[in-house]
Formats: sequence, C-alpha cells, structure tokens
Amino acid sequence: MSLGAGLPLMPKKKPGCGFIVDANARQVVQTLTVAPTLAHQVKLSPDGATALVAIIGAKKLTKILVDEANRSWTLDASLDVGLATGKAPICTVFRADSKRAFVSLNPNGLAVVDVETMTFVSQIPTDGFIACGMIKQDADHVVIASAGSGGHIYTLDMNSETLADRGALGAASWHSFNMTADGTRGFGGSPLSDEVIVIDLTTTPVTNLGSIRFDQVPGLGNQPA
Repeated sequence: MSLGAGLPLMPKKKPGCGFIVDANARQVVQTLTVAPTLAHQVKLSPDGATALVAIIGAKKLTKILVDEANRSWTLDASLDVGLATGKAPICTVFRADSKRAFVSLNPNGLAVVDVETMTFVSQIPTDGFIACGMIKQDADHVVIASAGSGGHIYTLDMNSETLADRGALGAASWHSFNMTADGTRGFGGSPLSDEVIVIDLTTTPVTNLGSIRFDQVPGLGNQPA
C-alpha cells in the first residue's frame, strides 16, 4: 500500500507514530506523531490530498495533508469523535468528491464527517460493529456487513448520506465480508460455526444461500476469518 510514493504506517513498536514509507526505495522518509497510542487505520481520499487516521485510544480522527509532488505530509486538524458520539472511530470510507467521510464506530454506528472543516455532521445507527474488512466500496455506494444479527447487510449511499437496510443473515457469528466484482454475491465468515456464509445480494432482503463448511479443528486460529 502507498500514498503515491509513501504510506503512513502504524507499527506495533510505536503505535502513536505514522511512518511515511517510500515504497520504491523501501525507506522511511518522514515520521508523524499522530497519537500517544492506539492509532489504527489510515485512509487516503480519492483526490489524494488528504488522509484520515482513526485513533482508537483518544477517540479522535486526525487529518493529514498530503502533497505527494513535494513529498510533504503534514498533520492538520482533529475531530473529537468521542465527544460527538461517545464512541471510538475505526475505519473510514470517502465519498468520490473527497468532501465527506463515513467513519465506523465502536461498538456501533457510522459518523458522517465534513472533511474540509473536520466537523461532525451526524451519526447513522447500525446493528453492531463494522470492521474494515466488512466494508466494500465503489465510487458512491458502499456495501456493509455489520456484526449484529449474525451479519447485517446495508447499502450506504454517500451522496444522500443514507443507509438502506438490506436484511440480516442470522449466522452463528460474524467477522469479515467479501463481494464479487459485479456485486451479486457476498461471502462472510462465521468463526463460531466454522463456515463461510454465501449471500445473494440481488434480493431485498438479501438471501442466505447456505454455507461452505470447514472441517472443524479444535483450538484457536482454526476458524474462518
């Protein structure tokens, strides 16, 4: 991954630092201190001018100004997501014009953020938690599979800033979500039942088509993710 020539990374040894890495030269070209601890996802805007860092520990969302041509990455304003919602930011998706960000919250919900002013616009409720691996995006629409109700499918329209409820799947548990390129089929992991749920995304509500079951092997780390 890269922000053009570089990418802010959050290494475990320095969880509050962002390292800008030149992917071609494999060298650290700049270090940014974004938080005391628990910096999480870094998401680059479609226009390449902004990156947003979710800081779980401080419950803040911090903006980085990105200027790849001049090899400059500058810390900018932060939004106190905890003050606005009482929750911590986790993962971000941008609208195609880069002016709006939609940020998943722990333990539930989406925060709508005005990127230019770094102000909180609204909160959209969801059934359970949305991890980074539960979000699949095109230019203006996002398909989301939250953890509630054994996998709850939504479609987010980023232009109207509305979330359409597509129905719940009722799996034993829920972890990740993937989708075919044409958007007709989805696949989600249910670790507790050791299976992958197959979803028909062409119906409303969505249809649980059954599962791909794995040979159950006792012990941690042997379930689908």
